[in-house]
Amino acid sequence: VGLVLRYAWLMDDAYVYFRYVDNLVVGDAGLVWNPGEYVEGFSSPLWALVLAALRGMRLDYWTVVRAAGPLFFAAFWWLAVIVNRELVSDREKGRPSYDLPLVYLSVCYGVLCYFTSGLESPLALVMAGVYACAVLWPGSVVFQVLLGLSPLVRPELSVPLLLALIYIRLSTKRLPVAAVVSALLAVGGYVTFRIWYYADLFPNTFHLKDETWIAQGFRYLWDTLAPYWTLPFLGALGTLYIALRRQLSPRALHRNARVVMLVLALSVAAYVVKIGGAPIHFKDLAFPFALAALAGGGLLETATARWT
Repeated sequence: VGLVLRYAWLMDDAYVYFRYVDNLVVGDAGLVWNPGEYVEGFSSPLWALVLAALRGMRLDYWTVVRAAGPLFFAAFWWLAVIVNRELVSDREKGRPSYDLPLVYLSVCYGVLCYFTSGLESPLALVMAGVYACAVLWPGSVVFQVLLGLSPLVRPELSVPLLLALIYIRLSTKRLPVAAVVSALLAVGGYVTFRIWYYADLFPNTFHLKDETWIAQGFRYLWDTLAPYWTLPFLGALGTLYIALRRQLSPRALHRNARVVMLVLALSVAAYVVKIGGAPIHFKDLAFPFALAALAGGGLLETATARWT
């Protein structure tokens, strides 16, 4: 939390949200950039709603961002803790926890600074923890409801939502009713509003980014992975898993859950690569970056318990 506050800043794109919200809350002109021009120019309806609620308390945006950042980080921290504890093999549960993924994510500048960027990244990072929990507890109504809200955080989270619904159906043998109802009410409701208010099915930001620029997308991906030693970190976790696989069954190591988390992360990363990334370092890959790291939880605890 100290580092989140130490790295507090405001990305210039955040002022897009601020202007829309001020026109809605303060200027009484509606959810628009310019009064009378009905164009949706922000990427996250849910983040705009959060900012509108806080701005309605007449707080300035610097205070809003510095207050929301630590709160969202605390939520992310808690989700990472329970994910790591669940991923420890059953025989080793209850032993000291090291939570290597959370330690790693808690010293990544990209992760920490985006909790106070003023953009929707805090919601995306928390949603990574929600998806990890939904994979581990697919029958949880709470996590299913939160899954249904994820496309309102960023439109491309519709892809992992669909994959998660399929996984929940296969793993529980039941239709994920809570997730489906949540998605229909939240996403369906907002899409209906968007068609009525903006006369468009998709946000303007989607139309602007709907292109294919794979070479630049891979450069953007490398620009995110290289500074934080992500590939060596994931490689070390993979090596640890392979070593443990010789002693423990795939079920004991939660293989299916880990694979699903990685697939969900890769689905978003693939979309970001397809559109060529973004002009802003790390932002569009915050969700898959965090989710891929969380998939390595519990391995260090399992290894130390068995090998000491």
